[in-house]
Amino acid sequence: MRILVKHLILGAVLSLSIPLIVQADNTWIIKTPQWELSKQQYESTLSVKHADPKQLTKPEQQQLLQDIYIRESLMHQALEQGLDKDPKVLEQLEEMRRDLLARNALEQQVNKNKPDFAARAKELYQARLATDYSFPVRYKLQIIQLNAVQPEQKTKAQERLTQIRTDLEKNTLTFAQAVERYSEAADKALTQNGQWYKVDQLPTELAEPLTKLTPDSLSTVINANHAVFLVKYLEKRDPEVISFEKIKDELIQRIETEYRMGQQKMILDELRQRFSKEAQLNLEP
Repeated sequence: MRILVKHLILGAVLSLSIPLIVQADNTWIIKTPQWELSKQQYESTLSVKHADPKQLTKPEQQQLLQDIYIRESLMHQALEQGLDKDPKVLEQLEEMRRDLLARNALEQQVNKNKPDFAARAKELYQARLATDYSFPVRYKLQIIQLNAVQPEQKTKAQERLTQIRTDLEKNTLTFAQAVERYSEAADKALTQNGQWYKVDQLPTELAEPLTKLTPDSLSTVINANHAVFLVKYLEKRDPEVISFEKIKDELIQRIETEYRMGQQKMILDELRQRFSKEAQLNLEP
């Protein structure tokens, strides 16, 4: 996460008309021969930019401090040049102030009479429990598939996979390499390093052999209806149900986002209608 310099400079412009207050006992974060940035000012900047210092890596924090330094240096140059009293700057500040007030007014209207998102999340969870949050047994597999329909094709495919299986056991190639070189499956890129499957996603001929495999073991060559398979069993996940508490925050965030977007649209649509009905315009020069 990087706070862009242009956004930081915008923050500096907005602050030109506000006196810089530095408490005597407030620790500085940046100090130069010309100016200091206090901890209070630093935390205020992070708050406005919705940045959490605990989530920043060391390089991100260093980049952030560099961006703030650039902003503050330019801001102090602006103050020295009296730009905080420049009529054009003051005009821009007034426009920014109006935009900010309008955004906050919209935000307050959106937040007014908000429903209980937790209750709605619980309802959504229950409605989707069987389809989205309950999982049967799953297997992580690497699969080599050779397409074969006619008997002579199947015979050649079985012989080829048998040889590939021998090479794998001798460690002359890895299974991922074998998938890349030999598999004819349309989705072989997915299974090259292992793909999770539910039993009902696999050809029925593969389901029974899976129960007899152990992690990192190879199946025998499996003959199915339109293809021949060689499977490497990597991992198994037992049936699982994701609890509401585990998914609650994600559901609430999703529902709240949809609600806020809907409320914003409704409020702005109403204002557009009022504009067309009650706003008198005077565009004459």
